Amino acid sequence: MELNNTCINRFDLYTGHQVAVVGDNRVRYSPGNDCWYITGSTIDVGVCLSNLGIRTSIITTLTDNALGTQIEELLLREGLDVSRVTKKQNAAPLCRSRNSSPVRYSSDDETFAADHLIVHSSGTDNAELLLRETKKSKTTLISYDYAENFTGPHIAEMDGIADIGFFFFDSFTGTVQSFIRQRIRKGMKIAVILIKSQEGLVCTGNEYQRCRCVRPAGYRIPETQHRFIAGFLSGFCIGYPVKECLILGLQLSLRTSSLLPPIKNSIFRK
Repeated sequence: MELNNTCINRFDLYTGHQVAVVGDNRVRYSPGNDCWYITGSTIDVGVCLSNLGIRTSIITTLTDNALGTQIEELLLREGLDVSRVTKKQNAAPLCRSRNSSPVRYSSDDETFAADHLIVHSSGTDNAELLLRETKKSKTTLISYDYAENFTGPHIAEMDGIADIGFFFFDSFTGTVQSFIRQRIRKGMKIAVILIKSQEGLVCTGNEYQRCRCVRPAGYRIPETQHRFIAGFLSGFCIGYPVKECLILGLQLSLRTSSLLPPIKNSIFRK
């Protein structure tokens, strides 16, 4: 699928789910509040997109217990297609790293992902093999959250695979510019950069377009980053030019409320 400075308009005619988010979920227990907090790039971006009216599916694994059931029901209420949510014993990762045992995606997951116009994942979600297979469909765009990483095996793995890349840095140095240019030379169509959570840049070749915003106190990273990604992708789905997608991402990232309500631990003791 070819991209240019004005985003593709195929979305207007597409009747299925537009975006699939793929990867691990993050579950954190807060003893002080006796609550479980559900987050992570996959869930945050997926919920944001669904709230913005973008038809979104999620491919993830939940633990096969009452907490996993509560999370699945919460995602369903948020409007996500949960038909590819897998339940496994002791599967819920508590802030799991890339060094942990990765989720194994099935061929059915790959086929399902390829039926979407965009598939999004991140460098912490162990989904590179699924994305590589999905890329073979030649009809699906791959969106990837590189976070603030310059190094790591997923950088080389995603060269030639990621069509849209999201990056988060403290400053826009010569090293950052060289790194982004290298990704573009190796096949990335659109590189989107957030600097100190207050300046956005988008590169579609040799030129950068910029926007700035005033960041209020109390905002949360990484939710800010995940909102930024969802805002940009939602504009992309609507068909906005990339500069307008960047503005929408920045506007959405300014929100400070939690994406999902916490799950009270007391419900499991009834």
